[in-house]
Amino acid sequence: GDVLRFTFPRDQAIGFREVNTQGVPGVWRTDTQGLVGAIPNDVTYSYFFPPRTFSRQSVSVSATYRFVQSVDYNAAGVGIIDPAATGNSQTVLHCDLSERENHVGLRGGLSSVREGPAVAYQGVGRDIVLNTPYTLTMEVEGTTVRCLLDGQTMLTATVPDLASFPNQVHPTMHIIEASAAFAE
Repeated sequence: GDVLRFTFPRDQAIGFREVNTQGVPGVWRTDTQGLVGAIPNDVTYSYFFPPRTFSRQSVSVSATYRFVQSVDYNAAGVGIIDPAATGNSQTVLHCDLSERENHVGLRGGLSSVREGPAVAYQGVGRDIVLNTPYTLTMEVEGTTVRCLLDGQTMLTATVPDLASFPNQVHPTMHIIEASAAFAE
């Protein structure tokens, strides 16, 4: 299947689009730290994705990032999102790592206005530390999804709703009430 690895600052965020869930946009900027994304506390998600789409049948999305500041929920990750996503409706599925909760989560939904329902969570068994790089990968094969943290499978789930997703999806990075830097 298709493999997308977000790498910054080597990659440039040209043509990328941001969609958020409560009308308050996330702030995404490229600097010497890589691609830094931040969204205020009490504002849920900000998705940031390139114009290219991939088949949702078999895709792997990966990024290395670190939390630069501890804020509210403080989660970030990777996933897939519907090309027709707007601030009012996102068909999305993603894996995220929470600095505050020390777990990897898999969540998503069809046309969810706020955060989608949790599909699964798995504690990482250690503290997630600020300014420490973590690599999160989401692999999709049909309706099976795996979330990997630093190459180790943290959870695997069958997500029947994936059959209702569009055939072509954008790979996405996202932040949830967080401040994170995506880099190599």
